[in-house]
Amino acid sequence: MSVADIPSGELVVVAPTNAAFSQALEALGTTIEDVASNTELLTSILAVHVAVATDLESETAGTLAGNQLMFMSQGKEVGLETLGGDTVAG
Repeated sequence: MSVADIPSGELVVVAPTNAAFSQALEALGTTIEDVASNTELLTSILAVHVAVATDLESETAGTLAGNQLMFMSQGKEVGLETLGGDTVAG
């Protein structure tokens, strides 16, 4: 993926919590230093965490990696779910 591949318009960055990031590194069997030095791996991780928000009022947005995110809110709590994946509270 290059800068030319990023669509124009508004983007939403979904940042993992420190605990989620640590779990991901453990699941991948790698370290933050390894990720930072592996451009292909870093790009694939970031692409899952950046969503195109063509309509910020929409309940869903597609990530640069092609996943769909569904946004949910209840009171002051906001969360998201990867359609067919995990639910994340924030």
